[in-house]
Order: sequence, then C-alpha cells, then structure tokens
Amino acid sequence: MLNFKIQKTMKKILTILQLALLCSIAVQAQDAPLFATSSLYDYDFVVNGLCYVINNDSTSVTVTSQYYSDGASPVYANLSGDLVIPETVTYNGKSYSVTKIDNHAFYLCYNLTSVTIPNSVTFIGPDAFCGCSSVESIIVQSDNSNYDSRNNCNAIIETASNTLLFCCKNSVIPNSITTIGECAFEGCSGLTSLNIPNSVVTIGEFAFLDCSGLTSLTIPNSVVTIGRHAFESCSGLISVVLGENLKTIENEAFYDDGNILSVTCKSYSPASVEYNSENIFMSCVYTNATLYVPSGSLSLYNTAPVWMIFDNIIEVEAVQPTYGDLNGDGQVDISDVNMVINLMLGKVEQTVAGDVTGDGKVDISDVNAVINVMLGK
Repeated sequence: MLNFKIQKTMKKILTILQLALLCSIAVQAQDAPLFATSSLYDYDFVVNGLCYVINNDSTSVTVTSQYYSDGASPVYANLSGDLVIPETVTYNGKSYSVTKIDNHAFYLCYNLTSVTIPNSVTFIGPDAFCGCSSVESIIVQSDNSNYDSRNNCNAIIETASNTLLFCCKNSVIPNSITTIGECAFEGCSGLTSLNIPNSVVTIGEFAFLDCSGLTSLTIPNSVVTIGRHAFESCSGLISVVLGENLKTIENEAFYDDGNILSVTCKSYSPASVEYNSENIFMSCVYTNATLYVPSGSLSLYNTAPVWMIFDNIIEVEAVQPTYGDLNGDGQVDISDVNMVINLMLGKVEQTVAGDVTGDGKVDISDVNAVINVMLGK
C-alpha cells in the first residue's frame, strides 16, 4: 500500500512539473499561469514564508508554490498549523492585493490544520490544497464574491458553479452543491461517514482518493457521473450503493478498494464504464462481492461490459418509495425539493421519479407537491 501511495504521489508531482515546464516555455499574456512564475523556481518576493509573484496589473499578487532544487519537494510541506491568506502584502514599501492562489500552491501540505481565505481572493487554482489531509477547519470570509463556506460547511465552494473545491474530515456538503470537485476530499482518512446530498450531479476525479475511514457509501439518485479514481484507495469500503440515474463510471473509480463485499445498482440500465475497463474495481471484488440489481434487469447486467464479470449477481425487488421521497432516503425534506428544482433546471436527467404529480412533466406543481408532503398536507 505504501509503495502504491508513493507511486500515486510521484505521478501527480511529475505531471505538475511537466505542466510547469510547458508554462515556462510558452509565451503567455494571461496572469494566471500554472505556477504564476516565469520559470520553475522563480518568484518575485516572500512575505511571512509565503511566495508571491506580481500579476500583470502590477497592483495584485498570486500566492504561488516554490520547489527545492531537487524539483520534487515543496517548500510549503514544512508549513504547519493555521494558514491565513492575507488580503494584502507589502514589499519594498508597496502594498499589493492578494487576488489569486496558484494551481497546486499548497499541494501535500500535510501539517496544515486550518485554512482561511480572504475576501480579496478571486481565483483559486485547481488542486491548490490537494492532499492537505490534516486540515480540520476551512473558512472563506463572508464578503468574498467568488467563493464561500455557506452554512458553516467547513469547505471552499466556488459560488457561481456550486462546486465543492476543498474539504476536510469535518466538512458537511450543503444540499445546494452540484459538483464535488477534483481532489476535494483527497487524503481525508479521518472521514468515517459521508452524506452526499441529492443535489450533486458530478463527482470529480480523485474526489475521495485515500478516504480509508469510509466503510459504506451511498451515491444519491441525482449523480450522473463518477470521475476517474474518485473513490480509489478507500480501503475500508465494504458496501457501495449506486443511484438510479448513474450513467457513467470513469476508469479506476473504485480501484484498490479490495474489501468491498456488496455493490447495489439501483438503475435498471447498467451504467457505462469508461474504456469498458475492468479496473473500475479490483479483480477480487468481482469474485468476492455480490452485485445486487433491480428485478428484471439481470439479463442486462449479465451482458453489460464489466458488470458481467461479477461472479454473483442477484436481482432484488425495488423498495416502493414514499410519495415525495425522490432521493430514496426514507424521508421527505428540502433535499427532495432541491431534486425537483434541479430536474426543472436540467441539472439532472429528467425521470419519472421527478414527476410527483403524475401529469407527465416536472414543474412547479411537483415542487409544491413535495412541500405539501413536508407540511403534512
């Protein structure tokens, strides 16, 4: 397992270095490059241990990463405790607004325990905090117009897209989130339970990589796509439930999860598997786990690429849902209202399940129907 994790880390580091080299060669006019620097080891100045590069407007700066000469060890790996990104920094008598946090800026900063993002930050690059596995508290200041930590959720959310960018073991996913972003929970070994709300449509690549504390997983009916390596190395997983609207599972989504004994697919039609790759699960899962599928769908799963590999496939009768319970969690609440709204907005594929009133369409009358159930009417 240790060698596997080292290989995964080195793969990512090599990818970062390759992209950074390309950025240093290319002539670019924009002021948000991969490392916001002119070459791999350059930065403009350092204040309180953080590296900055001056943006093209000459009035703002980007917090960037800096590597040792071996090209593999991030300086910020030595950061520990609370990380508070300042709104402004002063260098050589001039004040600069801190507006950007670079791609991979704090990658693998294992010893950070909290992160605070100021109102001034308008851009956070992909994987900026990827692998910061010891973080327990995340705060975005309330007046930030691009990012938020709504409902004290202990996470960084891109406000406009409702995308979850960075989380910790104490994060609560708000029921307004539609995308769980790349590496959002990566390395959160302390995460022992997970409630994915029925508003989520996409789970990104590496989203829950190495969340070894999870023992069970339920993907809600709203989810359409599970990205590559999304739940890889979640070695504690024993049971997995996949929602009825799942259409695509990308490569190695559940790889290195060798203890899975139960996989339940709620969809009558088998989800497609990227490249028809058997690496979605480990080979031992196909042998040891039981695949439960809806009554009447056995022949479809027995002939579907990848799913047909399971040695044990059993049909089960679908549990009749409670009126208004669109996500199948046994209760009718605001998450079901959000499900209808997302169906109306086209964020989730239209299904009969969303047509609460049975009039052949999903509209405001279905929202009202769910609310009436909540109110006991």
